[in-house]
Amino acid sequence: MRNLLIISDTHRDKDLMVELIKKYKGYKVIHCGDYCIDRALLKKYDITFVDGNCDAYDDNLEHLIEVDNKKLFITHGHTYRVKMGYMNLYYRAIELSCDYVFFGHTHEACIFSDNGIIFVNPGSLKYGRTYAVVEDGKAMIKEI
Repeated sequence: MRNLLIISDTHRDKDLMVELIKKYKGYKVIHCGDYCIDRALLKKYDITFVDGNCDAYDDNLEHLIEVDNKKLFITHGHTYRVKMGYMNLYYRAIELSCDYVFFGHTHEACIFSDNGIIFVNPGSLKYGRTYAVVEDGKAMIKEI
Protein backbone atom coordinates (compact mmCIF):
# COMPACT_ATOMS: atom_id res chain seq x y z
CA MET A 1 0.00 0.00 0.00
CA ARG A 2 1.10 3.57 -0.63
CA ASN A 3 2.93 5.20 2.28
CA LEU A 4 0.78 7.39 4.51
CA LEU A 5 1.52 10.17 7.00
CA ILE A 6 -1.25 10.51 9.59
CA ILE A 7 -1.43 13.56 11.83
CA SER A 8 -4.03 14.98 14.17
CA ASP A 9 -4.68 17.69 16.71
CA THR A 10 -2.14 20.19 15.38
CA HIS A 11 -4.12 23.03 17.00
CA ARG A 12 -2.76 25.90 14.87
CA ASP A 13 0.84 24.64 14.78
CA LYS A 14 1.12 24.94 11.02
CA ASP A 15 4.93 25.24 11.04
CA LEU A 16 5.38 21.84 12.68
CA MET A 17 2.78 20.34 10.35
CA VAL A 18 4.48 21.70 7.22
CA GLU A 19 7.91 20.60 8.45
CA LEU A 20 6.62 17.05 8.86
CA ILE A 21 4.91 17.06 5.46
CA LYS A 22 8.19 18.11 3.83
CA LYS A 23 10.08 15.38 5.71
CA TYR A 24 7.66 12.77 4.34
CA LYS A 25 7.52 14.08 0.80
CA GLY A 26 5.64 11.67 -1.46
CA TYR A 27 3.49 10.25 1.32
CA LYS A 28 -0.27 10.69 1.22
CA VAL A 29 -1.09 12.99 4.14
CA ILE A 30 -4.17 12.48 6.32
CA HIS A 31 -5.19 14.94 9.03
CA CYS A 32 -7.67 13.63 11.59
CA GLY A 33 -8.99 17.03 12.68
CA ASP A 34 -8.45 19.88 15.12
CA TYR A 35 -6.21 21.66 12.63
CA CYS A 36 -7.62 25.05 13.74
CA ILE A 37 -6.26 26.93 10.71
CA ASP A 38 -7.62 28.07 7.39
CA ARG A 39 -8.46 25.07 5.21
CA ALA A 40 -6.58 26.67 2.33
CA LEU A 41 -3.25 25.50 3.77
CA LEU A 42 -4.52 21.92 4.02
CA LYS A 43 -5.69 22.06 0.42
CA LYS A 44 -2.38 23.59 -0.69
CA TYR A 45 -0.57 20.48 0.52
CA ASP A 46 -3.25 18.12 -0.85
CA ILE A 47 -4.09 16.84 2.63
CA THR A 48 -7.10 14.60 3.10
CA PHE A 49 -8.68 16.00 6.25
CA VAL A 50 -11.73 15.95 8.48
CA ASP A 51 -13.05 18.56 10.89
CA GLY A 52 -12.58 18.16 14.62
CA ASN A 53 -14.51 19.62 17.53
CA CYS A 54 -12.14 22.63 17.76
CA ASP A 55 -12.28 23.54 14.07
CA ALA A 56 -14.32 26.41 12.70
CA TYR A 57 -16.22 24.01 10.43
CA ASP A 58 -18.33 20.92 10.96
CA ASP A 59 -19.35 20.01 7.43
CA ASN A 60 -16.54 17.51 6.87
CA LEU A 61 -16.69 15.12 9.83
CA GLU A 62 -15.66 11.87 8.15
CA HIS A 63 -14.23 10.44 4.96
CA LEU A 64 -14.15 6.98 3.48
CA ILE A 65 -11.45 6.71 0.83
CA GLU A 66 -9.75 3.89 -0.99
CA VAL A 67 -5.98 3.65 -1.38
CA ASP A 68 -4.54 0.69 -3.25
CA ASN A 69 -7.67 -1.41 -2.71
CA LYS A 70 -7.74 -0.69 1.05
CA LYS A 71 -10.68 1.15 2.60
CA LEU A 72 -9.62 3.95 4.94
CA PHE A 73 -12.10 5.55 7.30
CA ILE A 74 -11.05 8.96 8.64
CA THR A 75 -12.77 10.81 11.47
CA HIS A 76 -11.74 13.02 14.37
CA GLY A 77 -13.50 10.75 16.82
CA HIS A 78 -15.51 13.17 18.93
CA THR A 79 -18.78 12.19 17.25
CA TYR A 80 -18.01 8.56 18.18
CA ARG A 81 -17.13 9.50 21.78
CA VAL A 82 -13.68 7.90 21.56
CA LYS A 83 -12.68 9.37 24.92
CA MET A 84 -15.24 6.99 26.45
CA GLY A 85 -14.13 3.93 24.44
CA TYR A 86 -13.89 2.65 20.90
CA MET A 87 -17.07 0.57 20.55
CA ASN A 88 -19.01 3.15 18.52
CA LEU A 89 -16.05 3.65 16.19
CA TYR A 90 -15.58 -0.10 15.89
CA TYR A 91 -19.20 -0.68 14.87
CA ARG A 92 -18.98 2.10 12.27
CA ALA A 93 -15.81 0.53 10.85
CA ILE A 94 -17.57 -2.85 10.62
CA GLU A 95 -20.54 -1.20 8.92
CA LEU A 96 -18.22 0.40 6.33
CA SER A 97 -16.06 -2.74 5.85
CA CYS A 98 -12.89 -0.77 6.54
CA ASP A 99 -9.32 -1.99 6.53
CA TYR A 100 -7.98 1.02 8.46
CA VAL A 101 -9.54 3.60 10.78
CA PHE A 102 -7.68 6.86 11.44
CA PHE A 103 -8.90 9.10 14.25
CA GLY A 104 -7.69 11.61 16.85
CA HIS A 105 -9.35 13.66 19.60
CA THR A 106 -7.84 11.91 22.64
CA HIS A 107 -4.29 13.29 22.11
CA GLU A 108 -3.06 9.79 22.99
CA ALA A 109 -1.29 7.84 20.27
CA CYS A 110 -2.27 4.20 19.84
CA ILE A 111 -2.49 1.43 17.30
CA PHE A 112 -4.62 -1.65 17.73
CA SER A 113 -6.31 -4.25 15.59
CA ASP A 114 -9.74 -5.78 16.02
CA ASN A 115 -11.50 -8.17 13.67
CA GLY A 116 -8.89 -7.50 10.97
CA ILE A 117 -9.34 -3.71 11.14
CA ILE A 118 -6.32 -1.59 12.06
CA PHE A 119 -7.15 1.44 14.22
CA VAL A 120 -4.61 4.28 14.33
CA ASN A 121 -4.70 7.37 16.51
CA PRO A 122 -1.54 9.40 15.80
CA GLY A 123 -1.96 11.39 19.02
CA SER A 124 -1.47 15.14 19.05
CA LEU A 125 1.24 16.60 16.88
CA LYS A 126 1.21 19.80 18.95
CA TYR A 127 0.81 18.52 22.51
CA GLY A 128 2.19 14.98 22.44
CA ARG A 129 4.52 15.58 19.48
CA THR A 130 3.45 12.26 17.97
CA TYR A 131 2.25 11.19 14.55
CA ALA A 132 1.82 7.95 12.64
CA VAL A 133 3.02 6.51 9.37
CA VAL A 134 1.88 3.51 7.41
CA GLU A 135 4.74 2.08 5.37
CA ASP A 136 4.37 -1.12 3.37
CA GLY A 137 1.05 -1.75 5.14
CA LYS A 138 2.57 -1.51 8.65
CA ALA A 139 1.36 1.26 10.97
CA MET A 140 3.81 2.87 13.39
CA ILE A 141 3.68 5.71 15.93
CA LYS A 142 6.59 8.15 15.77
CA GLU A 143 7.74 11.07 17.89
CA ILE A 144 9.26 14.32 16.76
